[in-house]
Amino acid sequence: MDSGRPHQGEAPQDDRRPPARPADRLGRVEVGVRHLVAAGARHSVGVDDGGRVVHAGAASSGEGLVDGLTGIVSVAAGSVHLEANTGRSHTVALRVDGTAVATGWDAHGQCDVNSWTRLVAVAAGWRRTVGVRADGRAVASGRRTDGACDVEIWRDVADAARGDWHTVGLRDDGTVLAVGNDSRGQCEVAEWQGIVSVSAGSLHTVGLTAAGRIVFAGACCGAEEEMAAQGDVVSVAAGSHHTVALRSALLRQSPRRWRRRRRSVRRRRMDRRGGHRRGRRTHPRSRR
Repeated sequence: MDSGRPHQGEAPQDDRRPPARPADRLGRVEVGVRHLVAAGARHSVGVDDGGRVVHAGAASSGEGLVDGLTGIVSVAAGSVHLEANTGRSHTVALRVDGTAVATGWDAHGQCDVNSWTRLVAVAAGWRRTVGVRADGRAVASGRRTDGACDVEIWRDVADAARGDWHTVGLRDDGTVLAVGNDSRGQCEVAEWQGIVSVSAGSLHTVGLTAAGRIVFAGACCGAEEEMAAQGDVVSVAAGSHHTVALRSALLRQSPRRWRRRRRSVRRRRMDRRGGHRRGRRTHPRSRR
């Protein structure tokens, strides 16, 4: 008869904490990506080293009520829409126990996340919130009229991204799902493979492959072909109408470049002061 206690050699089970899911079959997709900073329409949120939320910016709609919350591992901020009358936003925080809390603008029920459990990731868009559970299923709250919340049928999801009008899901096997408004082809991602991260803008979707290349769907900024030609990208993010990529080549060059710049700045400062620290040499102009 099972006493309900863990067997010898087994760790006690905590039903509140989502179990760790194995990596995908290709070992490339990270499950439950954690975001320690997030930017909304008019506010910013972050998570400090102690798991406490910090907030800056607008708070008129209650988006700043998360300030001071503890036990947080990831944050998301909604409302990236650019229309002048949609400046209100909401904030979502993922707790260490796999539950979520949302505050702020809730006109469409986008903050209705109290019943969500066993989460590994959260994302927030305009009027909507999406969560990824430890079992690979997705949940969503908010405006449902345009289909952007129709994610309940998704399976094997590792991460998700929210745009203004659509939702994107990254699966364990590196394929991608998308639902919602497809007026510019932003949901045409069915043929994508080998994807390790996704991001969604207003009318476009961007993905990053394991080889470091960028793929696009929808309408962006007109520089998609140029960006897609790059092959050393390590991270990518979509804004409402623009895309930002971080290249590994820049990461390699930056430390050396900054060291050279610091040395140059120090030399100019010492020249202005009339001497150098090393050997206490005197600048020719200061000699008598």
